[in-house]
Amino acid sequence: MWVIWKTRNSAVFDNAAVSVSKTMHHVKSTIWQWLNMSPKAMELREEMQFTDLLHGW
Repeated sequence: MWVIWKTRNSAVFDNAAVSVSKTMHHVKSTIWQWLNMSPKAMELREEMQFTDLLHGW
């Protein structure tokens, strides 16, 4: 949600171009990093690679 909010603010206040694919990539990257925040989430991360999340979700 944070990534979407920041993208929206950039578009509204800075007249930045919005790329849906770049925004989705950033969202998925953020989710991947969040999987380092707890032992259970880290176990889930060990079962997959970032490219699985990026292309398969």
